[in-house]
Amino acid sequence: MILENDNRYLAPKYRFFSNYFGWNYSMFFTRNSFFGKWLRAHNSVVKINDDLFLHGGISYGFYQQKMSIEDINKEVRYKLDNYLVNDKDPLFSMSGPFWYRGYLWTSTEFKKITEEELDEVLAFYQVKHIIVGHTISEQIQSVYNNKVIALSASFCEPGERIYGLLIRNGNYFRVSGKEQKKLF
Repeated sequence: MILENDNRYLAPKYRFFSNYFGWNYSMFFTRNSFFGKWLRAHNSVVKINDDLFLHGGISYGFYQQKMSIEDINKEVRYKLDNYLVNDKDPLFSMSGPFWYRGYLWTSTEFKKITEEELDEVLAFYQVKHIIVGHTISEQIQSVYNNKVIALSASFCEPGERIYGLLIRNGNYFRVSGKEQKKLF
């Protein structure tokens, strides 16, 4: 969003910071800036053991392109470096890995994935779980018989508990402070 100059959700402190320096906030993420170099040095999709981590998700439509994890990361990096980020591109569309929310929601912009479709996606990427952080839900939860873990609980207000996911010895826990609740 920032790279497309979409600042709708920009926190007030970042607006202040940007205004203080007289820059559009996206300028802090150019390929030669500190934050831009940092951003481009990381992968967008990461596979660790049997888990696939990404921001939004892999829709069935996007999966049908059969892009490998390596190809997704290369293509994202190329498009970031060349300022080719736009929502018409499958990578950055509502069905792409940054925006897809169809593990929990249905919308006019995308459909909810079926378990059969999800099984194909999991098999293609050779993982047992997809872990996403984009779709807001009431709490960290697993869906589709523990095949998808949604991390993004609603935005925290001051004083609210913050939750995280702990993976230990093949077990998945929702954690907050010293509290741990086993998901599966």
